Amino acid sequence: MQLRRSLLAAGVPLAAGLALASSASAAPSSPPVTVRVEGATRTLLPTRTVTAPASGSITKAHAPAGSCPADSAAGALSAATRGRWNGTYYKGLGIEVSTILGRTLSFSRGSYWGFYVDDHTAPKGICDTKLVKGESLLFAPVPAKGRAPMPIVVRAPRTVHAGRAFDVRAFVYTGSGSATRPVAHPRVTWSIAGRTSGGRPKVSESRTSRPGVLRFRISGLTSAHATLVVAAKGEIRSAAETITVVR
Repeated sequence: MQLRRSLLAAGVPLAAGLALASSASAAPSSPPVTVRVEGATRTLLPTRTVTAPASGSITKAHAPAGSCPADSAAGALSAATRGRWNGTYYKGLGIEVSTILGRTLSFSRGSYWGFYVDDHTAPKGICDTKLVKGESLLFAPVPAKGRAPMPIVVRAPRTVHAGRAFDVRAFVYTGSGSATRPVAHPRVTWSIAGRTSGGRPKVSESRTSRPGVLRFRISGLTSAHATLVVAAKGEIRSAAETITVVR
């Protein structure tokens, strides 16, 4: 069935809304995780740390009570978006997410909401995904046909010196393990806030001999926070990464 394929592709992007039992407010919270939502052209929800309730269940989209635990990725999505998402419940498959933060996707119209855990395609739907402290959850558009895009992962130094070169690595995971592939033709967007040394801050970029590795130099600053986002055709843009610039 086309519907089943849409739910199972890219890690079964299932979800449900949050409806807690009356005693849930007094219950302890689940482990803290981060949630991010990417749209086709921009970030809809920057990385947000949330805790889902440790008890209760999900009943959005008429999901039967108890079929989708609140202490799952579904509960984290509800907490992060404050309930601003929806979907359709299918017996045996769970909830197919259709709308997040006002953006509606449909498999029949060419794309659907993909679900990723720690930058890997999720092996389970979000109702069946138990939360692990510190893990990252991502929802992003996935085309109904062709290769599914993967989240770009950025590795950059936390602190750099103004005027000195530093390297940024951009890659995607290629499977369930640690194997990676460098991002081809990455596009980097910078946002800088801080003290200048009399002129405008400048970011100079140069290529290196290593695929997926870019070299930058930030000048014109005495201290600042520089935030970068990496994008590339056919992949999901990275989360924002902030670097502290010092003298």
